[in-house]
Amino acid sequence: MIEVRQARFAYPSGPPVIRGVTVSLEPGAMAALIGPNGCGKSTLVRLMAGLLKPSEGEILLDGRPLHLASPAERTRKIAYVPQGTARAFPFTAFEVVLTGRSPYLSRYAFEGRRDAEQAMEAMDAVGVAGLASRRITELSSGERQLVSLARALAQQPACILLDEPAASLDLKHRAALVRTLAGLQARRGLTVLLVTHDLSMLDPHFNVIFALRDGAMAATGSPREILQEAVLAEVFGDEHARVWHAEGRTFVWSEV
Repeated sequence: MIEVRQARFAYPSGPPVIRGVTVSLEPGAMAALIGPNGCGKSTLVRLMAGLLKPSEGEILLDGRPLHLASPAERTRKIAYVPQGTARAFPFTAFEVVLTGRSPYLSRYAFEGRRDAEQAMEAMDAVGVAGLASRRITELSSGERQLVSLARALAQQPACILLDEPAASLDLKHRAALVRTLAGLQARRGLTVLLVTHDLSMLDPHFNVIFALRDGAMAATGSPREILQEAVLAEVFGDEHARVWHAEGRTFVWSEV
């Protein structure tokens, strides 16, 4: 669905952040992007979302150059959930989620009944329907992140790119997030790419992991292939990485 071919990218007056990355996100995949802090994960996801343009190489959406897609066409296909969520204006959570319907509206048109239904369905899917009338400025960072996810789902995308969405979530909501994404993938064929540092949440729901190091792809494979001590030691530069497989799950930690 999204193919990155030999992409390079650097911010103004800075060194390359993405160095010749080639990666393919297949339709219906449950994929994770992992790697140490500062390795370029967020930049790569923003490139795949069409928010940045590579200085070299190309990014394809369904076989077509991503930059040729109109903003509306792109956002109907790809939803992007950033790390942080803005809370400058006191909109209700429902109003925030409703903005996810904008790719389907003509200029100056207002949302209709069907758009409102789609927004509430998205909130219900994420478990935040009870926050609909709450002001976004009154919510916790974890609640705002779930509202941001609901907004992305209201776009009815074929693919959703999430940049560390679980960073502000407690244990219960972190597990619920993964279950929700896995359920959407199973029911709707949603393609998912999740940036995360919580490696223990990846097995068994995810079927492919992309490991990035120093702006380059270091390894690609299934959770059982990537979540191995030797691989993680290389990716994270951590000789203390430890992995334990038990009862169909994989647990990862670094020894103190």
